[in-house]
Amino acid sequence: MAAAFEEVRFLMQRGGLLVYVIIGVSIVGWFLAMRAFVFLRLAMKEMKGGGSPCFSEAEKRIKKSQEMLHIVGVLAGIAPLLGLLGTVRGMMSAFKTVEAYGTLESSFISAGISEAVLTTEAGLIVALPLMILAFYGVYLVERAERRIGKGRRGAQVEG
Repeated sequence: MAAAFEEVRFLMQRGGLLVYVIIGVSIVGWFLAMRAFVFLRLAMKEMKGGGSPCFSEAEKRIKKSQEMLHIVGVLAGIAPLLGLLGTVRGMMSAFKTVEAYGTLESSFISAGISEAVLTTEAGLIVALPLMILAFYGVYLVERAERRIGKGRRGAQVEG
């Protein structure tokens, strides 16, 4: 566990400002995903109660969950783009070093290349789980919407 924290600290130090932005994107994405899952869980409990008012409240919660999950999907798309921006920035830094010192020694350009690779890695590490959460959440939303449709049809037959 300590090794994982040490790796994150190293990543943040060497990756520069964009790594902090990518971590912020990750935190917001995970928060919204977990909140959407809680809303979906509450909606499912409300649907078990039955009745038209319960379905109305459940629909509101499902809609809110869907909106949050769309934002999670957007954040999952933004994270690798931020990583790519860090790659460009790191490579520019490496080339500026070469220009300033007029040499291609690895010790001079390694910091820029390190920043480039680390931001790309951070962007991908953040994007993959957020993408999975977004797709799984959308699947749960669609399943809940089907249950509402079945529940409404069942209520109309009874009424």
